[in-house]
Amino acid sequence: MRRTFAQAQRTLNFVPMQSSQVKFLESLEQIIDKVSRTVLPLIEVDVTLDCNNPDLGREGMSADNILRMAMIKQIYRSSYRDLQNRVEDSILLRRFAGYEYTMVPSYKTLQENIKHVRDDTWMVFNRALVQYGVAHKVDSHESIRIDSTAIESNIHHPTDASLLSDSIKVLVRLLKRAKKVFPKAGVTLHNREKTAKKLLFLASNEKDQKTQDSHILEMARIASELCRYARDSIKALRAYKINTEVKMAAKAVADTLKEYKDLAQKVINQARIRIKTGTPAAVEDKVVSIFEPHTDIIVKGSRESVFGHKVSLTVGSKLIQDCQILDGNPADTTTLEDALDSFKKTYRCVPKKLAVDGGYASENNAKMATTMGIEQVCMSRGAGVAAQKWLVEGEGKRLLQRFRAGVEGVISGVKRSVSMRRVMWRGYEGFCSYVWSSICAYNLKMIGLTLL
Repeated sequence: MRRTFAQAQRTLNFVPMQSSQVKFLESLEQIIDKVSRTVLPLIEVDVTLDCNNPDLGREGMSADNILRMAMIKQIYRSSYRDLQNRVEDSILLRRFAGYEYTMVPSYKTLQENIKHVRDDTWMVFNRALVQYGVAHKVDSHESIRIDSTAIESNIHHPTDASLLSDSIKVLVRLLKRAKKVFPKAGVTLHNREKTAKKLLFLASNEKDQKTQDSHILEMARIASELCRYARDSIKALRAYKINTEVKMAAKAVADTLKEYKDLAQKVINQARIRIKTGTPAAVEDKVVSIFEPHTDIIVKGSRESVFGHKVSLTVGSKLIQDCQILDGNPADTTTLEDALDSFKKTYRCVPKKLAVDGGYASENNAKMATTMGIEQVCMSRGAGVAAQKWLVEGEGKRLLQRFRAGVEGVISGVKRSVSMRRVMWRGYEGFCSYVWSSICAYNLKMIGLTLL
């Protein structure tokens, strides 16, 4: 018999509706409870580093809350706004994060606290996770594979016109703000932002290369004019003395203005060099973003270039055990020794088996790995005849080649499952922290799913 109305008394048991989610979060909670003891004091130090007296003021987020909310953010690939809404709307996530009976912090508070955790702290947490996984037979240190990948910074595709436009916008904004805050300091500005905007539109839609270059040179001239205004304003702000507080504020504005003025000057130079000489500026002198100046240009053969950083990952059977964020675009053959030294220093052991692709293949690398104590070394191709005496052959080689091929799936998985394809945090320190927090979230997720 069917009822006309729903059941009058509703159940308070929410577990049967999401049993798989409950088991997954309970598994993660058990792992964090076991491995977080070493990392929680470090998180507390990170978030209180800028406080004059951390014992005063109202109570903020605890180190455990910060760690759990950061893991939820990365595992569910959420922005800070989505993180706040997701945890508020889920009893299970509230319980996991420690906010079952209290208000969830605002997205601004979450951002301020999570971003303060340094990459070194995430490295300690990842080491504890990997050791927990090894102890519970999820992974081991016996066989490792090393591969590199490129991770993007959060910037638009750089062109001379767009970079000049960004430089002009930022310099105008900073000079207008300085003129408003310090009206008697002598800050000078002739706003050419509208003209630059028109030139950007013309340069972006022009098909003729000579006409496009003429628009870019005009933008470079406007940017140079703004750099002169910035240079004069920096001198005026540094000489502006009313009292100590105003002097410090003016100096801070001047320092920010100088930083962006120097970047704008590099953008102007590289645009003029390309147009007048027909050759691009040297890679070490290039700026691909004035907002993320640390960004490197990663050229990947015939594939599209990536603007970000090259990352070397040391992977076991399931977990990412170590990571190095590299400067520039070094060849893989030059990064293998550093990766093995870092692994040895982190875990106090040497793997028995090593599998890498042809990018790492060389006689020196094969000899170095064997000398370090690795029993079986496999390089897919390109090592040369002289290196064969250091490499494994036969069935061992075939098994290690198959083992190495799986690292592509791990890299693809970590980029998709915890959003490590593109780093959304600002600055080089933010880039490193984001990468390491993503690796921690991936390893935590893999251990939790394996031990369900």
